Amino acid sequence: MILKINPQAAENQYDSSFIVSTIKKMANILPKGYVAELRSFIRRNALGEMDNGSPSKVSYYCPQCLKAHALKTAEEMNLDNEFIELIKEVFYIPSGHNGYYLDDGELIKV
Repeated sequence: MILKINPQAAENQYDSSFIVSTIKKMANILPKGYVAELRSFIRRNALGEMDNGSPSKVSYYCPQCLKAHALKTAEEMNLDNEFIELIKEVFYIPSGHNGYYLDDGELIKV
């Protein structure tokens, strides 16, 4: 199966800085286990890293796959609908690719 990128999201495909900074800001209102899982997803699905001059490197990943995983994980953890709606607002892009997303090389149905 070929995963297609939404053309509207293509320019933001590898720009993770906004989403990562938003996750950090939301870390104090979201369950710690949930935030830890999102960070783990980013690490295990990094498409590459860029040295931005700081001690840590910036990981690039597919934000559509992260959104799909974030929503699926929220549902699995029985997070409140308020949190799920917040996640949908933060990720301003489609969820997954044609009903699927990749996690560590495995194709997962949304």
